[in-house]
Amino acid sequence: ADEYQAKKLVMQIQKFEKSGGLTTTAGYFMYKPLFGSTKTQWSYPNGWAPLHMIVVEGLEKYGYKNEAERVAIKWLKTCNDWYKNTGHFQEKYNVVSTKQNPTNGLYPSQTGFGWTNGVFTNLANKYLPK
Repeated sequence: ADEYQAKKLVMQIQKFEKSGGLTTTAGYFMYKPLFGSTKTQWSYPNGWAPLHMIVVEGLEKYGYKNEAERVAIKWLKTCNDWYKNTGHFQEKYNVVSTKQNPTNGLYPSQTGFGWTNGVFTNLANKYLPK
C-alpha cells in the first residue's frame, strides 16, 4: 500500500477495534450462514491472534506506532485476563465482551492454541515493560 492507502485503512480501524482487540469482521452480519453452510469460522465478535499480529506489524511498518501499541496491549490484556481466569490460552477470543466465550464457528473454540501462544509471546516481548 502507498502512504495514502495506509492512512485510509488506519482511519477505518475503529470499525474493528473493541475493548479486547480487533474483531475479524465489522459486525453482526457474519453470524448468518454463508452459502448454506454453518456460521463462518472467523466471525464477529471474535478476534484471532494471527490477524492481530498482521495488523500490528502493518501499523508499525507504516509508522502508526501508537495505534500498533494500543491494539497490541488490548490483545495482550485479553489473552492474559483469560489465562489468569482459566489457566489456558484460547484459539480465539470474544474481543467485544472479553469475559464471554468466543462464538463458535465450524467447531468449538480450542484451548492451548499454538499461534495464540506465539503471538502473545512476540507482542509481550515487544510491548510490555521488561
